Amino acid sequence: MKLKSRLTTLFKILFAIGLIYWLIATKKLNIEDMKPFLSWQGLLPGLILIGANITLLGERWRYLIKSHVASVKFWPTYKLNLMGIFFNFAMPGGIGGDVVKAYYLQKDLGSSRTIAYTSALMDRALGLYTATLMAFTALLFEYLYSSNHNPMIHKLLISVSILFAGLNLGLLGLMLWQWPERYNQAPSLIGKFFRFMHTCRLFIKSYRQITMAITLTIIAQLFTILFFGWSLQIILQETIDWSTLFFIVPVGFMVVAIPLTPAGVGVGQAAFYFLFQNFSTVQSQSGPAVVTALQIIQFSWGILGAYFYLTRRSKPLTDTSDILKSH
Repeated sequence: MKLKSRLTTLFKILFAIGLIYWLIATKKLNIEDMKPFLSWQGLLPGLILIGANITLLGERWRYLIKSHVASVKFWPTYKLNLMGIFFNFAMPGGIGGDVVKAYYLQKDLGSSRTIAYTSALMDRALGLYTATLMAFTALLFEYLYSSNHNPMIHKLLISVSILFAGLNLGLLGLMLWQWPERYNQAPSLIGKFFRFMHTCRLFIKSYRQITMAITLTIIAQLFTILFFGWSLQIILQETIDWSTLFFIVPVGFMVVAIPLTPAGVGVGQAAFYFLFQNFSTVQSQSGPAVVTALQIIQFSWGILGAYFYLTRRSKPLTDTSDILKSH
């Protein structure tokens, strides 16, 4: 199993390197386009915009944790989230950061592993759901009201609609399906599956929880869209159609959410090259350039997370008066 795991890791790293090499070799990613981002005038606004995105997504995770804990402090969970960003880059597969932050959440809360790891899973799932919601809404608006009659819009709208419908069915099923209690006590994998489903349900047990999580994600995504628009229009001097960014960016991050490479490096560049080539008047190589700048900025915030990891002390996330809620 160790050999298989190492080979899988090696494959993912080589896959990411291969994608980047192919993009550069075919001039789909122009290194010259990266130079404007390497000055303080290029980095500072990006650090602020992506920093706001990271903060809001961290708050989404903290809000989900609060469904199990009476009061969770902002600063400790924020540091855990930055640690997760660092390990998304440092560990292969794109979900290593989720594992790390869930592990330390478990240690700090003294709660079960299931609750800690499910919080990270549901955080990621709600992020994917919201990105799909935003992409579906923007694509539908583009299809109905835009003068742009790109036939690819219709095809992409159908694909996103199918995914969105499937996610809605899954979410409603998780919230409304009432299975017999004896299923939770069943032996082997069947019992584990239903206990896991029960834990997932606890994170979305009210429409208020889901609405808050979706709202935080939408605001966070708006900061990312603003980063793309600012990068293209101010840094790269491109003429952009803002309406297309409202579906290009969420769709791009839906692809990046597939855990193929560390932090989506390589996959993100290829995805945004395709999206800008087919749905925008912007030069297609500008998409990979902006995504690369975004990943550099994310990694910069991740370096802060690495510092928190190296200087970490085991401290509780909650006040001493807080207690775990009964499940």
